Amino acid sequence: PGSGRMSVSQRQQQGAQTKSIGNYILGRTIGEGTFGKVKLGRHILSGANVAVKVLQKDRIVEVADVERVAREVHILKLIRHPHIVQLFEIIETRGQLYLIMEYASGGELFDYIVSKGRVPEPEACRFFHQIIAGVEKIHESHVVHRDLKPENLLLDEHKGIKIVDFGLSNLFRDGQRLSTACGSPCYAPPEMVAGQQYVPQMCDLWSCGVILFALVCGYLPFEDQNTAALYKKILAADYQVPTFISDAVKDLIGGLLTADPARRFTIANVRAHPWYRQCPESSLQPAGDGGSVSLDEDVLHELEAYGFPREYATRCLEFNKHNHITTTYWLLLERRKRVLQQLDNPELDKQVKHEFEMAAEEYRESAGPGVELAAERVAADAAQAAHGVHTPRTAVAHSAAHAVPHAMPPTHAALTPPAAGAVPMAGVPRHPVDHYASPLQGTRSLVVQDSPPQHIVQQPQIVPGGINTGGGSLRVTPRPGASAVLPAHAAAAATTVAPSSARSAPASAVPRGQIARS
Repeated sequence: PGSGRMSVSQRQQQGAQTKSIGNYILGRTIGEGTFGKVKLGRHILSGANVAVKVLQKDRIVEVADVERVAREVHILKLIRHPHIVQLFEIIETRGQLYLIMEYASGGELFDYIVSKGRVPEPEACRFFHQIIAGVEKIHESHVVHRDLKPENLLLDEHKGIKIVDFGLSNLFRDGQRLSTACGSPCYAPPEMVAGQQYVPQMCDLWSCGVILFALVCGYLPFEDQNTAALYKKILAADYQVPTFISDAVKDLIGGLLTADPARRFTIANVRAHPWYRQCPESSLQPAGDGGSVSLDEDVLHELEAYGFPREYATRCLEFNKHNHITTTYWLLLERRKRVLQQLDNPELDKQVKHEFEMAAEEYRESAGPGVELAAERVAADAAQAAHGVHTPRTAVAHSAAHAVPHAMPPTHAALTPPAAGAVPMAGVPRHPVDHYASPLQGTRSLVVQDSPPQHIVQQPQIVPGGINTGGGSLRVTPRPGASAVLPAHAAAAATTVAPSSARSAPASAVPRGQIARS
């Protein structure tokens, strides 16, 4: 007594308090943005990795920020699709809002393009199938993304596309036009750059054209150190195509990068295009929504074994609830799919065992003395879980301090603007007509002003001092003198797209410098 030293149990209890939230163990930081950090998490029951976006309430002080967070949460809860990042659960504490989300271990499509120089057309076609499938689902849900770019397209362990970062998204009605100028200038359509009202779907399809160009060419179609010159090129759809890409993909890019939105390719035009149809449909079949969801009986039985009432779990899933029961179902379902793959792939089985061993070792090094046996126990439990072994609920209800964060490579959601004097990437083929092109650079999303929210369908309720996320209210304390009313649409938006302040950057933005080929 009086020595100031903590016992092992006290140290473990303190670690549990600082490293866990709900049914998740929080690992290392994999991203950092305006409102907080993104951490790698581990679901205790299933052993699955998740991304945990930790939003600090005291940083969400402006009404526009509250509106944006509410909108992103609402949209993520609205949409479920294999190629759109899934929001599992929302946990709220006095000072934080935790968004438990699907974790994509493969990093950004941006980094993948940089590592390849450019993507071969057959592989680019597979990626583009998945992007179009996700965008189609977004539009069917009456949502426009408005910030589609390779930095916001993540890859899972199978190199499947996951569309992320809905911070600049909005909802729209049929036939409605929007006026907010936002997103990244290099991916913005001419009508937005000109300050005109725009058809939401056509805005995203222009961005898809820029992404397709970046995939097959390795650089962007519209680039210039001078912002005014950049906008002039976009307004005229003035870009040059290299000779090393096929005529078919040139034609598809041309259909998407058409300055007149009335003549721009629709999703139906894309799906009917010969280049798109040259490879089989590779996008995954979308999961059912709402009452149409088809449930896996084996996973429901597993939920029952863990003590979750089957009828209640089924109703939660059918009504698209976002709670611990539905999260556990989706993560167990994903684990089951992986186990079935392992039955035919011994190498994958070895990889999983190695990952658990590495996770246990990382935990031993980070948690201090007295945890060796706990780490070994959890590694063994996790290995059993990976092979589909059913464990009674009492056996998995151990202390959160016993769970092992799973080490995976970091991902980032956005980059800083291109550095001046960028050097072209080594290995990227160049043609005389594109001598002006610089290497693919990360782009920061910009926003002039958020449109008034009257056109939002089923908008999250704004309550005094905060927002209602559907699972409680996020309340914030405005700065002294902060406006309680969204400002009117800026007149400057009619002619220019101005860079946002640090506050307006996406919550998951991670500023980075110039990228060099790895």
